Amino acid sequence: MNQINNFHNSEFQQNLDEAFDRLESLLAQKLSHKNNISQYKATIELLTEEKNKLDKQLISKTNECNNWKETCHEVINRLNATIENIQAILKKE
Repeated sequence: MNQINNFHNSEFQQNLDEAFDRLESLLAQKLSHKNNISQYKATIELLTEEKNKLDKQLISKTNECNNWKETCHEVINRLNATIENIQAILKKE
């Protein structure tokens, strides 16, 4: 009977060891997954910062472009006015 109890205890111990091994493995996977998530989070944060910088640069360049368009429009209007004045002078002569 002692042998039977020892056998059951041994089998129980083996099942218990396997269960703890499985638990340890699952915990390791879970922690590894969390580490990957934190790495992805860090990458996402860096990419978000870069996107925000690029958005600011785009806004700045768009404003600069709009200023140049306005300047060019003013120059064209002045050139057109000058051409009209020159044409008026040439017609008088």
